[in-house]
Amino acid sequence: MNVTQKTFNLLDGKKVTFTELQNFVFKAQGRRRKIVQNPRGYYCINIGKWADNGYIIKSKKTGLYTLTKLGRLYITDRAKALEKIRIKNLENQIAIYKIRYAETLNDLQEANYKLNRIYTTLTN
Repeated sequence: MNVTQKTFNLLDGKKVTFTELQNFVFKAQGRRRKIVQNPRGYYCINIGKWADNGYIIKSKKTGLYTLTKLGRLYITDRAKALEKIRIKNLENQIAIYKIRYAETLNDLQEANYKLNRIYTTLTN
């Protein structure tokens, strides 16, 4: 198991604060110190990525972190969880390209309309 899997295993079934989550990471790494002394500096980027990828979720009411179904899947089948993340990212990219395509098409239609008006004005 890697550090992430060990951390998720410690988190499974619990609701914890950010600092407690950092302490889980510390334990998963096999470190001896019991409490993280700098609560906003240690492992923040990775924890943020876990939330962005949907492995963990922060409650808006309580501010506590919990493990999601995808996070539980990561513990047992890391490859399948990563595949789901890749699929989600590709779906997001497709949605962005669809929006850009529609915007570009709209811009072209506007440009065509303006050119037709100019042409009509010049030919009359």
